[in-house]
Amino acid sequence: MHRACGDRGERPTEVTARGRNGGLFVVRICRRICDDRGAPGLGRVASGEPNVLCCKSDGIMALQLRPNCEYCDRDLPPDSADARICSYECTFCADCVESKLHNVCPNCGGGFTMRPIRPAQEWRPGLSIEKRPPSDKRVHLSYSLDDIAAHSARIRTIAPERR
Repeated sequence: MHRACGDRGERPTEVTARGRNGGLFVVRICRRICDDRGAPGLGRVASGEPNVLCCKSDGIMALQLRPNCEYCDRDLPPDSADARICSYECTFCADCVESKLHNVCPNCGGGFTMRPIRPAQEWRPGLSIEKRPPSDKRVHLSYSLDDIAAHSARIRTIAPERR
């Protein structure tokens, strides 16, 4: 029985994938669509159709909360109000985003937003900084500073929602 959604059919398939920035993650695939509580419901997948992701796999997807600015290597603890992320969770400090990157992610070209702060207190079971600790893996730029400056200059006049 799939403990997340109660599927009594085949065990879910586990697929290990590598994220854009090199991190590994595991996705569990189950044979039916579950509602937001993991209960079966709307949309059992007919046999022979491709598998779909179960919305209640064992792990809760959470931000990595990377520990540093990829540009200047400044420490960005999990409760930092100065951390900024793009939609791929590339992480930079507010100063670098504003003065060096001009709100252009050097990796994907998207814009940035303030990184949410994970609660210190466990308000719900299993959901806190203690239960879901931040990453300790430091990430650094993949491009030269000249390349980043040219990339930013090329697209910074385009609003992030139009890039």
